[in-house]
Parts: sequence; structure tokens; C-alpha cells
Amino acid sequence: MIRYSMISLLLMLLYTLAAKAQEYSVSANVENVKESGFYRIRLPADLRAKLDPGLGDLRLSDNGKYFVPYIIGGADKHDSATYFLPFQVEAQKTDTAGNTEILITLHRHVLYNDRLTLELSDAAVRRKVSVAGSYDRKQWFAIAEDMPLNLSPGAAPGIALSTLRFPVSVYPHLRLTVYNDRKAPLRVIGAGIFTGQADYRNLSVVAHHRAAFFQNDSSDGNSYIRFRQQDRYPVDGIWMHWEGASHFERQAVIYALNGNPGKQTDPSFDFVLDSRTMERKGYDAAGQIDLPATFSAKELLLIIRNGDNPPLKLRDMSLLHKPVYLFAWLDANKSYRILGGSKDWRHPVYDLEQFRDSVLRTTREAFVGPVSLTAQTQRTKDTSDRRIMLWTVIAATIAVIGYLAWNLVREMGEKKEP
Repeated sequence: MIRYSMISLLLMLLYTLAAKAQEYSVSANVENVKESGFYRIRLPADLRAKLDPGLGDLRLSDNGKYFVPYIIGGADKHDSATYFLPFQVEAQKTDTAGNTEILITLHRHVLYNDRLTLELSDAAVRRKVSVAGSYDRKQWFAIAEDMPLNLSPGAAPGIALSTLRFPVSVYPHLRLTVYNDRKAPLRVIGAGIFTGQADYRNLSVVAHHRAAFFQNDSSDGNSYIRFRQQDRYPVDGIWMHWEGASHFERQAVIYALNGNPGKQTDPSFDFVLDSRTMERKGYDAAGQIDLPATFSAKELLLIIRNGDNPPLKLRDMSLLHKPVYLFAWLDANKSYRILGGSKDWRHPVYDLEQFRDSVLRTTREAFVGPVSLTAQTQRTKDTSDRRIMLWTVIAATIAVIGYLAWNLVREMGEKKEP
């Protein structure tokens, strides 16, 4: 009986140690796989915030024995994709005449615009639209009238797109009037523009996760500006708007605060903050700083060496990231999940990497569903519980072995007695 107990404890120990290799902290379903073939899957910031910055702890699973081979690629020369820059839909309402009025605020990086793409609930209808612009949302000026609202299929099921083109406008606010002719109104889900590689230096705004910033102008002649995010969203660049200063050149350094600034564990980047590389308007200057590598941290620290100059005043900012894609062959008859966060996983080496040039030209696109914590994470989030269980099993095994050894010595002693 004791021997059986010992074997059971040893098996528990081995199971505990082996289970560690199967742990992962986050998962997300891959959606929109309609036919078999190579797909590119854009990795959203929500998912990348939970992973290692180098994505070595990422895996693609079809619930089979082996993980699915993949390639990681970005918005390089192989990727001619366009990206959707969202605008803010402030309100939409239907008046007594049955017409729908939609108020939209352009993204602050867009200084002028000649088009607008609407995301709507999928429908097979015809409507006409008029567009007006405003600086203050009080006084409105006509831009275009009676434009056809032509619908085309969107990237996701149930979504339709309609792109409106009109004369170049500098108004930061737009008002759309959709003439329903007393028919049921359309539901607008979002609005924005599609922008290609040439725009924003391949960097797209980190959507839906606005960062806060705090500036402290110290008596030591430096300005300390902290950028705080809700999570460890990837950052490849920073757009900054400086108020009341149009001619400056300052030494600066930025840290990703994973520990204490200045330590080896904190990625940093030294650069020159130069207004000559920025867009100047009056006494303001605005421009973008590109980081040499992806910073992944909840908080970043920018230090500006002012010297004898008055401090620069930061009026507005946005943290930017480069789109990153996972490329893989997907079977339409299988379901796939992206897994990540395991401390035991390292960068995989797949044969598919030898075919990078051809694979990255794929045009099929799949999507990542909502990111969720896995059951394994819930059990291992508090590592002290695992350690307690592990050491309990080890201690119990040692105790059983000691007892068996003592029992064996005693039996041998009894046999030697006459």
C-alpha cells in the first residue's frame, strides 16, 4: 500500500512539472476563414500588450498535436495594405422628416480631407447624402450635396462600407445628412478614412487606447514628461504638438519604464527634438518621433534638456504603433486560436520562413476575435499556490521514501537477529 502511495505521489509530481510547459496566459479565436489558403492576421494592440515585445511567446493552434507554422511580418515593401484611421462619431439622430443627421469629428492628425468612409450595418438600399463642415459645431457651411451613398461589402460579416468624395475641406467637424425619404434609417457604426503606406510613415494610431501625459518642468533645467497607457500597448512612435514654440532644437531621451529609468532593463532612445523636422503653424510645431524598436510598457518617460531655454509646452500627443501581421496557411474546415504568454515558449523556427517573399504577398485576411484570459492563467496567476502544491508533493515524496528506507533497514535488522 505504501509503495502504491509513493508511486501516486511521484506521478503527481511529474504531472505538476509537465503541466507547466502547456501553460499560456491569453488566447483569441481567429475569425473569417472562409476558404483554405494563406492568410494574414493583424495582431491587435490588445493582444500584443499581453505578449513579449518580440512575440517569441506566440503560437497558432488548431487544437492538433502540433502548432501551426507561421511568419511574422509588418507593413514593409511586401505589404501594400491600407489601414483604417477612425474618426469620432459624436452623434446620430433622425429628425421629424425622417432624415438622419450624423456629427463627426476628424482625427486631430488630419489637417485637411477630401473623402470619408462610413461603416454601416449591411443593407441593400439607396440613399443620398449632403455634407457640411464647421470649425465650432455651431455654424455650418455646405461642402457637397446630393451625393449617392453607394454600399460595398465590408471586411467583416454584416458590415457595409460607403466612401464619399467631396472638395478638399479643412473643417475639423463634419455633419452628414442622409435623406431616407421617410424610409427606415441606416445605422452608422463608424467613420474614418483608409490611409496607405505613404501616410503617417507606416504608423497607425493605437486605436481606442488614448494615453495620458503629465509634464514637470524641473529646476534642474530638464522637462520630464510621462506618457501613461492602460496596458503594455506597443509603441513605435510618438506624435507631439508643442505650443508656443516654433523654433527649437533640444537633446532628449525617452525611456520605457519597465523598472527604473537609466537601468539596463529599460529600453531608451536618445534623439534631437528639432522643430525643423516638424510641421509649423504660427507659434506651434507638431511632428512625429520614430523609435528604433518597439517599446512595450505602461509608462514612458521623455526627458528634454532645455539648457538656458524656457521649457517647451506639450499641448497634445498620440502614441503610434506599426501594424504587425501573422501569416499562415489556414484550413477552412478547422478552427484556430492564437495563444501566448507562456514563459517556456521561445521563438519557433519553421520551414515556412524560407518562403517569406511569396507568403507575404497573400491578400486573404482573417481577424482576431476578443482577447481572453485562459483557465490556465486563472490557476497560475498566483504562483505561490503552485509553489505550495509543488513543495507539498516533494516533501510528501521525501517523507514516503524516508519511511520506506527506515522500514527496510528495520526489517533487515530483524532478519539478522537469531
